[in-house]
Amino acid sequence: MLYQLAFSPSGKELTVTYMKKNKARLITYNTGDHSKEKRNILSFQKIFSVNYTDANTLVLSAENKGQSDIYLFNIRSSKLEQITNDYYDDLNPQYIRLPARQGILFVSNRISDTLRTLSTDTTRPIGNYNLFFYNLKKKTKTVLPVTHTPFANESFPSGFSRDYFSFLTDDNGIANTNTGYIDSVFDHFDHYYFFPDSTVVNPVYNMDSLVAVN
Repeated sequence: MLYQLAFSPSGKELTVTYMKKNKARLITYNTGDHSKEKRNILSFQKIFSVNYTDANTLVLSAENKGQSDIYLFNIRSSKLEQITNDYYDDLNPQYIRLPARQGILFVSNRISDTLRTLSTDTTRPIGNYNLFFYNLKKKTKTVLPVTHTPFANESFPSGFSRDYFSFLTDDNGIANTNTGYIDSVFDHFDHYYFFPDSTVVNPVYNMDSLVAVN
């Protein structure tokens, strides 16, 4: 029986996930009054890791229908929100709070920064594991690639200080702890077209041709 443990931000609650009779189960233990709350988490065949994002929410790496994805689970309401849904391996999610952003740092062998539904393929991805960041405030359909190491694997990210996070890397053949930070990056341009009665943002059609005709 494989247990995954996580302490709440206050340190007053300990959450334990485990499998029993092929069902994912969760226990929240209050270290103050020694009370316990038990519940089942549906849909999962295995839970690989668990971490708190706030007092009521867990971020999970879990297996469902043969693929490992990232989920948010509200302990109070039992609401489950799926963040990734593809055949890439998404592991070791860790909530980090940096001065300019807050979100989930996780490990994946994905080759794209776009989040889209991809059903399990007959050929499993075999790429190396890199770090990716998902912004919990913006909740866009993209993730930020944090590392790109074709010949090494990163794992087990964690908060390190106010500005830095830590992670393991085997770039020299031995697992070593590194630290890093997420710098400000350029995201994209928005193209605005203003008309007397409307404004068009990032049109999918050719605006130059439309304006020329009118």
